[in-house]
Amino acid sequence: MNHPQTAKPGVPKILPILIALILGGMYYMAAYVDISTPERTINEFYQAYFDKDYNTVADNLSVFWSVNILPQYQNQSASELLQKRDEIVKEAAAALKSSEANLPPQDSLSVEVLKEYTKSGEYSALVIYQVMDKKEPVQKEVAFLIKEAGAYKVINFSPIDDSDLELVKDYRLDELDNSFKILLGVQ
Repeated sequence: MNHPQTAKPGVPKILPILIALILGGMYYMAAYVDISTPERTINEFYQAYFDKDYNTVADNLSVFWSVNILPQYQNQSASELLQKRDEIVKEAAAALKSSEANLPPQDSLSVEVLKEYTKSGEYSALVIYQVMDKKEPVQKEVAFLIKEAGAYKVINFSPIDDSDLELVKDYRLDELDNSFKILLGVQ
């Protein structure tokens, strides 16, 4: 007569190995794989701005935007600006810190990304977000981002009217992508 074998008590030997592999994979993804999204860039940019972390603010800005506050770079070519990105980020952070030094803290402000309007292309992205003050809507803004240094960076942002939101749904990034491809010198 065959007797069913009873299960051995304890943890299966493969389980600790699987846990170690999963944790190792998660660490690798977090540390070495860029999971930059346009929404993440906007959230990180504004959180850093509200916290007065100007190094992170400047790092999330495109060098092409940063020349607006760094006139010494305005006559340089796009390739020169991209090559000097680290230097420009450092100088932009210092310029932002200096110009914002006397502004009061913005503890009551936050940003809420409206994900249904986000569009991403190969080199560009568009994000619509709501600026909130004490969780009350203040205004909507649109940000255009460029894929620079392997991640999305803010190249332009401005207010947007609710009446223009339907236009955004139909907006295609093809032309913007092509323009950014040329600007980045991608062949």
